[in-house]
Amino acid sequence: MLLNSYKEIFDIDYKINILSIKSNFVEFYKNTLSEMFAFLKKGLLIHIDETAFNLNKLKCYVWVFTNMDTVYYLFRYSRESDFFKGFAFGFQRCSN
Repeated sequence: MLLNSYKEIFDIDYKINILSIKSNFVEFYKNTLSEMFAFLKKGLLIHIDETAFNLNKLKCYVWVFTNMDTVYYLFRYSRESDFFKGFAFGFQRCSN
């Protein structure tokens, strides 16, 4: 039923196992995500926040990057923000 929904909604035929769906979606939307994040970085304002949640008893985090037009969500297994250093490039000022 899930695979039929993907076919109906996204016009993608998944006659493969459920474990490979994630990697196929990543590949399918890679350019879209890059364009969205490039758009966020070009703006004058960006709001960044993270929130914790439990996934199968494992604490995980979703980082949210947004301006007035676009929202970008990033799933992480830890709260470490080392990945973030390259994302803020080009902004004159950041506040906590």
